Amino acid sequence: MKKMITMMARYNQLADINLLKTLEGVEYDKLKHNVGTYFNNPLEVISHYVATHIMFINAFKTQATCNICCAEVREFAVDGRLKDEVLKDFKSLKNCIEKVDAKLLEIIENIDDFGRIARLEFPKVTFEKSLGQFMLTAITHATHHRGELSAMLEILGVENDFAGMLGMDF
Repeated sequence: MKKMITMMARYNQLADINLLKTLEGVEYDKLKHNVGTYFNNPLEVISHYVATHIMFINAFKTQATCNICCAEVREFAVDGRLKDEVLKDFKSLKNCIEKVDAKLLEIIENIDDFGRIARLEFPKVTFEKSLGQFMLTAITHATHHRGELSAMLEILGVENDFAGMLGMDF
């Protein structure tokens, strides 16, 4: 299970790297344009799934076999979304995504028992699942939202194809 979850975390990182390469050439204000979807614009989607990764990092960092400092990535988000200073420009956003993806991968690489049951609490619901299921949930959640981003970018006239899993070596 560890090999598969690590592979998926590496894929998540690659897809975000490719997404960032796509966004580098786009006027940043264009990413704030409301395209009429639930999250309104590409930056709000990115804010949502990256902030969710930060929540998973904070919740499960203690499951790693070594002490992993997460203070820097914790500072990127508040109330389930990225802070305004992270979203102010492409350079800040890129820095955040790169660090969050690296931290998520570091935690996953340092978990030995993905079958161990863990707890994740929200205001009105608590989940008790295996660490493997929680990690796969975080990664597939991001994959889902990158699909949404792809459609949003198409609506905005931005060519994109940032998946790239078949090009990876494992």
